[in-house]
Amino acid sequence: MLAALAPARGKGQRHGPGQPTTPAHSPTVTHNMKKPTVLKIYSSLYLIGCIIFTILNYSNLVKEEGWGMVGMIGLISIGIIGLVLDFVLTKVIKNKITLNLTELFIVLLFSIELLIEIKK
Repeated sequence: MLAALAPARGKGQRHGPGQPTTPAHSPTVTHNMKKPTVLKIYSSLYLIGCIIFTILNYSNLVKEEGWGMVGMIGLISIGIIGLVLDFVLTKVIKNKITLNLTELFIVLLFSIELLIEIKK
């Protein structure tokens, strides 16, 4: 009888007879954002590059009725989409090697597309 009242040993605690144990540590959004992945690093560097470019070329971007700033907002939103995609992929794909290979493939496709657009 005393064993049922004592806290369960292991990763979780038992709430009562017949109730499942709760995990001792459940990952949160900030916990998942701290793990480095290929897409997260790439998107972060991409966003930093966009922000630095916007700051350094602000006077040129606001000319022509501000369409340069609209373009930069669009480019920055692509970086944010990359971070959101990384978050979704980390939730869906649990195997770290598969996750990083999938994200590397996405990064390579995006980089090739970006290089093609720059050379036009």
